Amino acid sequence: MKKTMRKIMIVFVAALMVMMMAAPSFAATISANVHFVTYNTVSDTLQDKWGQSYTITPVNVTVPVSFNTTGFSSIIPNANSSYHQYMSTPTVMDAIYKAYDIKKNNIAVGWTSGWDTLSTPNGAYVTEIFGNPEITQHLTSHHWDGYAWKIYLNPVNWTTNNGELQVYASNVVLSNNDEIYVLYDQASENF
Repeated sequence: MKKTMRKIMIVFVAALMVMMMAAPSFAATISANVHFVTYNTVSDTLQDKWGQSYTITPVNVTVPVSFNTTGFSSIIPNANSSYHQYMSTPTVMDAIYKAYDIKKNNIAVGWTSGWDTLSTPNGAYVTEIFGNPEITQHLTSHHWDGYAWKIYLNPVNWTTNNGELQVYASNVVLSNNDEIYVLYDQASENF
């Protein structure tokens, strides 16, 4: 009986050791696709309200990204300079920045983002990707329109604004197999 119990314990301890050594291979991974598209730009050159011209870089690319969630820390530029509730969780904005970082040398370099710390909750916004900046064409005290990057998450039909994020992309936790569309298009806003 003692020999049988000893053999069972040896097998159990060996199995436990194998499982403990394999634990890092069970780390959680989240994957998504990020689609960058310049959509409905009427020409390669756009002009702002003040007469400055901008040459638009055409973009139509899909970039798969993935994150290991174990020990994750936000990769959004300047994330450490602003307290944020999702610093240790991959967000839609982390996915967008990672996809840009993967493709920037093949398309065009140029990323500008910032952190809104005046409203609650704080969040990251983007004004330039692949060198295509936000362009103000009309501005009044209550209205803005021009060209900007719009972000859509798992849209049914992004061409009809279905699925456009109405919050900061840094405040939306990334889910496995998310489809993110980042579109440079005409935009308007009333405030």
